[in-house]
Amino acid sequence: MYNESSFSGNPVQNTPPFQWMKIKRHHPKSQKNFSTNENPQCLQALYYSFEDQSSFNSITGRTNFTNKQLTELEKEFHFNQYLTRARRIEIANSMGLSETQVKIWFQNRRMKQKRRQKARKVDLCSSEDSRK
Repeated sequence: MYNESSFSGNPVQNTPPFQWMKIKRHHPKSQKNFSTNENPQCLQALYYSFEDQSSFNSITGRTNFTNKQLTELEKEFHFNQYLTRARRIEIANSMGLSETQVKIWFQNRRMKQKRRQKARKVDLCSSEDSRK
C-alpha cells in the first residue's frame, strides 16, 4: 500500500499543516500603559464602560447576576422556559445584559430544572422501594 521510502522517520513530522490550521483565531491584546496625563475624557469613558460591565468577570468569563436580574430572569422562566429571539433581546436590553448572557442563563436554568426533576423521581422510587 504505502511506499516505506516516502516516509523518513515520523510521518506526522513530514505532513505540512492544513491551511485552516494556520489561521490565528486568538489575537493577543495590545498592552498599553495609560497615564493620567493622557486624554482624561477617554479614561473617564473607559472607566464608565467598565463600571457598566461590573457584573461580568473578565478573568473567568463568568457573570455575577444581581439579585434584581436573577429575580426578573426567574420570573420570566416561570412563565416561559423558552424565549424567542425578540423576547431575549428585549430582556437583555431591559436588564443591561447581553443577549448571550440571557440565552446561557436560560439554558443553565432548564438543565437545573431537569436535574431537580430527575432527583425527585429517584427520591420517589427509593421511598416506594423502602415501603415494600
